[in-house]
Amino acid sequence: MIMKVLPRSCWLFILWILAFSSTGESSQGVVRVYPLIVKVHFEIDEILFLDDDSQRMGLRITLATQWKDPYRTHVHTSDKNVPSKNEFDPELFMDAQDESVLLHRSTQVTSEGKRRQSQRLISTFTCRMRFNWLPVDVQICSITLRSAIYDKHVIFLSWEDDPIVLPANGNNANFTPIAVESSLDGDCLKSADATDFSCLRVKIVFQRNYHRYLIAYIIPTGLLALVAWLTLFIRCSSIRALIIVVCMFTITTLMYATYMNLACPWCLKLLDAWTLTCGGIVFFCLLEFLVVQLTFKRQVSGRKKYTINDIKPNCVDAVFRVAIGVLLSFMTMFFLVFIYVTAHERNGRL
Repeated sequence: MIMKVLPRSCWLFILWILAFSSTGESSQGVVRVYPLIVKVHFEIDEILFLDDDSQRMGLRITLATQWKDPYRTHVHTSDKNVPSKNEFDPELFMDAQDESVLLHRSTQVTSEGKRRQSQRLISTFTCRMRFNWLPVDVQICSITLRSAIYDKHVIFLSWEDDPIVLPANGNNANFTPIAVESSLDGDCLKSADATDFSCLRVKIVFQRNYHRYLIAYIIPTGLLALVAWLTLFIRCSSIRALIIVVCMFTITTLMYATYMNLACPWCLKLLDAWTLTCGGIVFFCLLEFLVVQLTFKRQVSGRKKYTINDIKPNCVDAVFRVAIGVLLSFMTMFFLVFIYVTAHERNGRL
């Protein structure tokens, strides 16, 4: 009955309206195609710092995004920085970012309908670190970029063709940047409502400068252990006691000062093996001296020489000379060779 009442022209108009709304065309003739492909350019201008105490990294970066603006695809406009009232913004953010200072921001629209946003930032990021292989550890700081409000059904992020390069002035006292990797994150973080996002990930690889620990800690503690071992060859008890006590006090002070300045002094790390070796050698040399003086090296009343039943101190010293000398030589060669091989192998691999 209704079809008979309405004229044919009205039905054609209704069908045209339905077809128009289903294709998503606006009054300007713009077709919105989702997801929008957003090209991302990430440039590291300067590595400001990498602090293993606070586990934070500071960067001066340039972040640029480019996409085809659906509101300007069929509108003939010249290049300009004036945004339109219907402009689309991907609202990118970096998940590990703690603080950020915006230095400069610009927006450019081309006649082809492409919009490019560029911003220069000074940002501080959280970098989760592990110290098991200190002082030859490698730290990887990861940054994930995604949209704050749009999921993967609205925008899809992809890298531009330009690779990310490391700045020339990225070295500091503790770390040296050796590699940077960019990739698509397939296992992106999900929000509280389990919404999937399109994500990009940047990984910056840092290698610790082990020369600082080699000069300031490993070599001095090794020399103190060597001096403690050489006291086993001294016959004079007073000189031997003075040297071994000074070595024990010095190595204890050096260990305390060094470990208090480490990022994680209570964590189990490779440096602990060297610390236990050198500290143990000095302690056992002191213990051996006390045992010999208080137990074995005694003057029997009425005799000026040791009998065959007495344990002579020279025999005890000889046993400790061989045992401690072998242990110190083995640990020194093993530790130094391991540090050299591990550092150069990781550097060559990355």
